[in-house]
Amino acid sequence: MVSLLLFFGTAAQADLIPPGETIQDAVFVDIPADGFSVVTELIPALVPEQIDVEGTSDSGGWSCFNYAFSISDVWVQIDIANATIVPQDGYLGLTIELQINVNEENDPFRLMTELFCADSTCDGYVLPFIATVNGKIYLNVTDIDGDGQNEVDAIVEIDPPSYDLTSDYITLDDCALGTIEEVLNFFGWSIYELVLDLATPALEDAVNDLVPELEETLEDAFADLNIQETFEVGEAEVNLNLYPTALTSQTEGLRLALTGNSSSSMVADCVAEFDPMGSKATNSAAPVVSDVPSGSMLGAIAADDFINQLLYNAWRGGILCQTIDEDTFALDTSILNLLSSDSFIELFPENETMVIETSPKVPLTLNMGTDADLAIDVTDLELKFYATVDYRKTNVLGVDLNTDVGVNLNFDNTTGALGLDLDLDPDRVDSTVRTNEFVPNSSQAIEDNFSGQLGIILGLIDIETLVGELNFVVPSYEGIGVNEMTVSSTGGNGEDLGIYAGVGTVPYAGCDEGSESSGCEGSSEGCATTKRGNGRLLITAFVCILVLRRRSNTGS
Repeated sequence: MVSLLLFFGTAAQADLIPPGETIQDAVFVDIPADGFSVVTELIPALVPEQIDVEGTSDSGGWSCFNYAFSISDVWVQIDIANATIVPQDGYLGLTIELQINVNEENDPFRLMTELFCADSTCDGYVLPFIATVNGKIYLNVTDIDGDGQNEVDAIVEIDPPSYDLTSDYITLDDCALGTIEEVLNFFGWSIYELVLDLATPALEDAVNDLVPELEETLEDAFADLNIQETFEVGEAEVNLNLYPTALTSQTEGLRLALTGNSSSSMVADCVAEFDPMGSKATNSAAPVVSDVPSGSMLGAIAADDFINQLLYNAWRGGILCQTIDEDTFALDTSILNLLSSDSFIELFPENETMVIETSPKVPLTLNMGTDADLAIDVTDLELKFYATVDYRKTNVLGVDLNTDVGVNLNFDNTTGALGLDLDLDPDRVDSTVRTNEFVPNSSQAIEDNFSGQLGIILGLIDIETLVGELNFVVPSYEGIGVNEMTVSSTGGNGEDLGIYAGVGTVPYAGCDEGSESSGCEGSSEGCATTKRGNGRLLITAFVCILVLRRRSNTGS
């Protein structure tokens, strides 16, 4: 049960957020009022289908003015007729309607009686009836086991089941029910009460057993929200921390707030002189739970301050620092003439080896104002072209690039596979010549031609590193999983990232590795594992999308 994330509330007042500084309300996970229908779909799996009941017997009276009876082969079947969870101020209201069967016509209980020295045996069953269970669910964020990490603690309080039955519900075959009932009444017994008294403890036990199961299911849905991950970025490591701090229930829905931060282990040499010592800070009002789009049952919203801190630390660690030389690609000075309409041909009449180095001067930032699901603004990324002039390595050309790198989530609701598509359009790239000492009159031509040749250059720079190899399968639980996913801007100024999920029965549910079930296609690729505790995977995955970086070997 596990979505999707809702984002940022109170922004820092300063212009910059230092690396490692804690960001309150870094992420919100919101479940709107109608989103709890998914949780109720899981309840039937928590209730035993059939309970065998120990029989009972008794006898009394004297001589032939006597009675004796025994009831055996009793069983109770419980089905969920309806279940609702309605968020209220401070708790979740729970109502479960149970359809109860006490035996059935083709599998009855056995009633044996002896009345006035006459034996009788007959079969019986109870027509299906509805028992209603009302309760409250309290969810709190606390350090349950004292390990210093917060978890979501679920406390379920359930009232005893209530139902209204009459003798019309009990059917006995092949015996004089009226006579038996009258005689038993004389001795202070009732066949109706006997049968129901046998079934009631089994029903109450099943309801009581539901409490810990439901608590565990709810806790598992939010499990492992303490995220501590390490990503390798160049020679540095980016550390990510995210943990729950508050949970509130209101009539509009449920909101779980997470606090987080990120930091880098070192500053890459190529950005050290440009490091502003902090990430971009904004002042944005948080969205409300009711802002989750209609039809979505889970919202995951990440504050732009949190994402920008992640991107800043990735930039600080050297994610854009690249050197393209003969070990990367056989690049030569002919590319200078392509860019400048042969302006460098006199300086390099013969093609010579060339090296390109990147100099990223401004940290990466989130941009939610493009046609892509989300975009990363790349500002003042200088490409330095080095070649040998007069027997020494010389920076013969420097060009600053400004662009946005779009990222689109590609979710396949038949297999559960989630991947990323990169959107990098040379037409959206602005180029400015920064260094051109040898042929300065060609600067305008270079700027005019640069975007047309950018595809080649960016291929050399390996811009795909921004996204990495993040492809995974969204998990399912008891046949329930994500069936659609959308991304949009949100928050008071539209700068926060909202990822919203529809949740329900999915075709990729319950595939085992190598199975040929629907959605598995004969391999583990695109196959979702049915298991508990999948909250972490969704949230970690979305955080990975935001940091746009390959996981390190130490990451999960």
